[in-house]
Amino acid sequence: MENRLLLAMDVDGTAVGKSCRLGAKTKEAFHEMRRRGHVLCFDSGRHSFDMVNMQGDDRLVDYLITNSGGKLTKTADGRVLMQRLTEPEDTRRLVETCLGTDCVLYVIAGDYIGVNRITDGVREYAQWAGFVPKIYRCADEVPTDRAEALMASGNLRPVLDAIDHLGLAFEYSYCEPGAVDIMPKGVNKWTGLQELCRIEGIQPENVVAAGNYLNDLSMVANAGLGVAVGDAVPEIKAAARLVLHADSEHDAMAELIAALLRR
Repeated sequence: MENRLLLAMDVDGTAVGKSCRLGAKTKEAFHEMRRRGHVLCFDSGRHSFDMVNMQGDDRLVDYLITNSGGKLTKTADGRVLMQRLTEPEDTRRLVETCLGTDCVLYVIAGDYIGVNRITDGVREYAQWAGFVPKIYRCADEVPTDRAEALMASGNLRPVLDAIDHLGLAFEYSYCEPGAVDIMPKGVNKWTGLQELCRIEGIQPENVVAAGNYLNDLSMVANAGLGVAVGDAVPEIKAAARLVLHADSEHDAMAELIAALLRR
């Protein structure tokens, strides 16, 4: 058999569009890719709780990398193979920094999803992902000892200044205009893929990584083959070796897999 490939795909805007579901052509392509012995994974800024609106389509791949590289799960049995938590004291400091500001700071810790304030954006996201946020009014109400990831939206200046200038052990990347994913230092989508490569015994040059937005840059730039969907932002297209014609609304991943299987 040809060298096994590891196909890593961002979810929103890459593998799925506004419906949050995979297209029929993409599902067929996934099946054929796996039948030939290749490995598929979603590498996403999503978290375990907000995979629900994919209605099971997230289990059509072999692995899920969530929390922007911080958590690796095997879909067949739900086993968590790797998880990086944030530093409790640094998480506490970031929470305290955002209290009383118009920066919305989400803290994700297992079943806990907390925010410092409720806005229209929080309500919209909660409805989209199907969760009820808890409102915290002080750092003592936040389970900082088991926080997996954080997100910020609204006025980002307080949180970005704190990370950039206070030496807090965080990374951040823009996941959409006006919002950032916040991960433990040294964590990004590519580091999550490197751990999966180690587990599966696949060399990085046999990784194909597809994305559309800035938080995909680490994996698109470092993979053996970096891929941009048709409507990706210019930075992703510049980093990619292959730019697809299709976008997430038109089975872009089916186009990619067809090209891979022809090689």
